[in-house]
Amino acid sequence: DTEGQSLADLVTHLIRLPREDAELPASDLLLSLVVPLHAAPALQVDGSRSLDPDEADRFGDLVRELAAGPMPVTIDPTPETLVALATGSAVGADTVGVLADMAETSQIIGNPYVEIDLLSWIAAGRDAVVADTLSRGAEVTRGLTGTRPDVRTRVIDQPTNDTVISRLVDLQVDQIVIGEDQLTGLPSGPIPVSTGGWFALGADDGREIRAVATEDALARLFLSAESPADVHEFLANVSVLQTQFSQDDRGFVFVAPDDWAPDLESLALLLQYLDGSGPVKGVTIDELFETIDRTVVPGSSASSGPTLVRDLRTGVPSELGDLPTSLRAAAEQYSSYRSLLAADDPAFASLEERLLVARSADLTPQQALAMINAVQQ
Repeated sequence: DTEGQSLADLVTHLIRLPREDAELPASDLLLSLVVPLHAAPALQVDGSRSLDPDEADRFGDLVRELAAGPMPVTIDPTPETLVALATGSAVGADTVGVLADMAETSQIIGNPYVEIDLLSWIAAGRDAVVADTLSRGAEVTRGLTGTRPDVRTRVIDQPTNDTVISRLVDLQVDQIVIGEDQLTGLPSGPIPVSTGGWFALGADDGREIRAVATEDALARLFLSAESPADVHEFLANVSVLQTQFSQDDRGFVFVAPDDWAPDLESLALLLQYLDGSGPVKGVTIDELFETIDRTVVPGSSASSGPTLVRDLRTGVPSELGDLPTSLRAAAEQYSSYRSLLAADDPAFASLEERLLVARSADLTPQQALAMINAVQQ
C-alpha cells in the first residue's frame, strides 16, 4: 500500500525443464481417481421413486466431463442410484448411457444394491444379507451398463475390522481401497502414505488381502481445484513427488466425496494433464494394483522381504435392533406368495426392491422398518 505494507502474497510455481542430457526419473507416478455416484435411496415407501433433480444434474455434468477427458477413472456407483437416474428423466437416462460407454476405458465397481453397514450386518451374523445385496447390485449394474462390473474391488470408507475383511475375501474380493483414517500407525511426512506400493490387510482367520490407502491431503488439492492456479499448484506438488522415486512405479488414490461437485473447467484441465504424456499418469484401480509393487517390512529386502501388513482402526458395530428379524420375517412372507405373481408383475419387482432398500445405511431404523412394513401389508 502507500505505506509500503504488503497486502497479499502470491506464489507462482516455476516449472523448470531439465537439460537434454539430464537423467530423468525412471518411474511413473500413477494416480487413480475413484468417483462415487451415490445418493440416498430414491425409492419411497409407497413404491414411487424420487431423486433430487439437482443431484441428477450434478451426476450428469460429472459423468460427461469424466467421459470427455483422456484419463481413465474408476466409477464407484450405487446401483439404486443408477436405477433412479435411468428411470427418472431423459437427462438421467442419458447419464447412465454415457457411463455405459465409459466402461470401455474406465473401471466400474460392482457394489451392493444400496450402501450397507458391512460391519454391523456381519457382526449380527447376517453374512447372507451382505452377499445377497452385493449380488443383486452387481446384477443391476450389469443390466444398466451392459458391462460386468468389477466385484473384486471394494472401496472402504467406513469403520471396519478383520472379520469384515475375512467375509470380503469369502466373497472373492481381492483388492481394497481403504480410507487413510481407517488405518493406524501410518508414517507421517510429506510423502503420501500410498506411494510405497500396496500393502496387506489381515483377516481374522489369518488370510490377507492386498490394499492401498487413500491420500487425503494431496487429494484435497485435486478435488477442490477451482482455477488454473489451483491446477498449477496441484501439478507442482505431484511433480515434486515424482522426483522422489528413481525406480519402480508408485501410485496414490483419490476418492471423491459422495457430494463432489467440482469446477468442471478445472477438472477438464486436470484430466488433460494426467493423460500419461507427463510425469503423472491417470489409471484405474485395476491398473494401479497391476503396476505398483508391494511394500515390504521396513529394513527387509525389497525382493524377498515379507509384505507389510498394516493395522486397522477397529470399528465398533452399531446395534441393528429389530431390523434383521423384521427383514427376515418379511422376506419369508414375501416368498410365500411370490408364486402367485407373474415374474414380470410390477408389484413383484416393487416389493422385492423395498426389501433391498430397507438394508440401506442411509435410512434411519424407523424408515427401514416402514419400508419392510409396506411389504407385509
